[in-house]
Amino acid sequence: GCRGVSRKLCGLGIVVTCVLLAARTHQRSSYWANEHLLFRSALRVVPGNAKVHYNIARLATDEGDRTTAFQFYRQAIELYPEYEAAHMNLGNLYRDEGKYELALKHLKKAIEIHEDFHTAWMNLGIVYAAMKNHAEALVCYQRALQRQKHYPNCVFNLGNLYNDMGNASLALATWNETVRQDPQHIKAWNNMINVYDNANRQQEILVLTHRALGHLPDNPTILSSRATALAKLGRFLDAEQIYAQLVHAHPRVEKYLQNMGV
Repeated sequence: GCRGVSRKLCGLGIVVTCVLLAARTHQRSSYWANEHLLFRSALRVVPGNAKVHYNIARLATDEGDRTTAFQFYRQAIELYPEYEAAHMNLGNLYRDEGKYELALKHLKKAIEIHEDFHTAWMNLGIVYAAMKNHAEALVCYQRALQRQKHYPNCVFNLGNLYNDMGNASLALATWNETVRQDPQHIKAWNNMINVYDNANRQQEILVLTHRALGHLPDNPTILSSRATALAKLGRFLDAEQIYAQLVHAHPRVEKYLQNMGV
C-alpha cells in the first residue's frame, strides 16, 4: 500500500513539475511572441543596458512611435556614447523631421566611431542630398559603395541624386544598376518609368515594364504603368485587358475601375 502511495505521489510530482515547466515555457514564449513585453521585461532586469534601450527604440520606430524612439535612442547613447548604430538611427529620425544639422551631427559621430559603417555613409549622403548639397552627397555615396560593393539601396539613392542634378541619362543608368543588383527594387523600376513618361517615351516604358514584370509578376504599380503607356500609344484594347486584370485582383481600388472606363 505504502509503495503504491509513494509511487502515486512520485507520479503526481512529475506531473506537477511538467505542468509548472509547461507554464513557464508558455509564459516565456508569450514574452518572445510580443517584443514589447520582451524588451520591457529586459529593461526591468538590466535597466542600464544600452542594447535593450536600442531595441525598444528600434521597435518603436517600426511602429511609428517616434516619441518613444527618440527617448530610447538618446538613453542608449547616454548609457553607451560609442553606440554607432544608435547614433545613425537617431540621425535618421532627425532627418525625417527636417532637423538636418542634428542629423548630420549624429551620422558623423557614427562614422567617427566606425569609419567603415557603410550604412551611415549612405544615410549621411541622403541628408546632404535633402539639403541640396550635391557634392557632399556624392562623396558620401561613393564612400558607402567603396565599403560595400553590392548595395542596391545606395545605388538607388545615387540615381536619385543624379536625377536631382538634372542628369536623367546617368540617373537611368544608375537605377538600371540598382535593378541588376536587386531585380525586385520597385522604387528603381518606378523612377525609370517616371523619367521615360516625363519624356513621353512610351515605347521604352513597354520594354521596361516587360522586364520588370519578369521579376515582379502581377505587381499592380508596374501593370498600371504599362496599361497607361499602352493607352497613350492608342492600344486601348491591350490597356483595357490589363485594367480588367487589375480590377479583378484589386476590386476596391477605384482608380483601376476609372481608368478602365477612359
